[in-house]
Amino acid sequence: MNITFLVGNGFDISLGLHTSYANFYDWYFERDSQSDCIRRFKEEISSNLTNWSDFEIGLGKYAEQFSKETANEFLECYGDAVEAMGEYLNNEQNKLGENWINNIDVDRLKQGIRKFYQEVPSKEQEYIKNAIDTPSEDVVIHFITFNYTNTVDLIVKKLSKELLKAWSRTNTSYKMYVDPNVIHVNGTLNYYPLLGVDNAGQISNEDLKKNEEVYTSVIKSNAVVFLGENWYQEAQKLIQKSRFICVFGMSLGETDGRWWKQIIELLTEKDRRLILFIYTKNPPSKRNILERKRAVDDVVKTILKYGALTNDEKKSVKERILPVFNTEKFLKVQEVPIIKEVVLAVTPSVK
Repeated sequence: MNITFLVGNGFDISLGLHTSYANFYDWYFERDSQSDCIRRFKEEISSNLTNWSDFEIGLGKYAEQFSKETANEFLECYGDAVEAMGEYLNNEQNKLGENWINNIDVDRLKQGIRKFYQEVPSKEQEYIKNAIDTPSEDVVIHFITFNYTNTVDLIVKKLSKELLKAWSRTNTSYKMYVDPNVIHVNGTLNYYPLLGVDNAGQISNEDLKKNEEVYTSVIKSNAVVFLGENWYQEAQKLIQKSRFICVFGMSLGETDGRWWKQIIELLTEKDRRLILFIYTKNPPSKRNILERKRAVDDVVKTILKYGALTNDEKKSVKERILPVFNTEKFLKVQEVPIIKEVVLAVTPSVK
């Protein structure tokens, strides 16, 4: 049995790293602007932060301000942002120091992974627990990360050194363990981090869509093909064969639309489940059923829009989407003390 965890930037933030777009912008605006188009690019972001809350969506919309003749200026802005973000995130990652992974509460982490279902409604807890306890094969936990950093890799390396669980049933031994191989669907800090849109439809400029360099570098799926990597295929195959899928630290945004589409269509099979671990500043009250219903309905509605389902399919699938708000148990690594500040030299930007 395969269980797959999809991990996004919320995980790094939970460690105490300042890896949100908002954090990056504060640093980026002070970075030297090498040209007028980069300076205007930064001014556009700083004056419309709401529109740039998701950098990749903002980038696709910003494309409409360019023409076929000025495509190189768009690419210059894009290239500057990619280099800057890599530098900034590398700095954040280094703030953890070299030994932070040795100081985490491994037992607490293992417990949360073994019982990843413990915060869903009791009926679904029973269903998932029974499926795991009565398998026809070993239970394997896989990790797919959407982050460029190596934090998930280090966690997985530590967890994969020993079994999560071992038991016997009808004279047959089974085990639950973590697959040591982490799939980075967006590359890594040191190997082509992908920053861009999910598909050509998210670029608001017909001329730029036809530009070969924009098509190859800014559309993430095309960039993976150009690099000759199998990141997307490997992740899609793994998701396809997973009975239970858990998502932690990811937004429900359109830049990951292809992944939501695959998962939603997979949920038309009645034995599959999706557990969404969602952080919100205003979680629904556990005393108020109406608040809970509205929060769950909002999540389900957002997710369902990515799948081309019939009304009957939507009705079934929505029962298999299990939101957990502000988890207290899953992938909980105590915030890591920042023991090493790395100061980046930033030249004041050109005014």
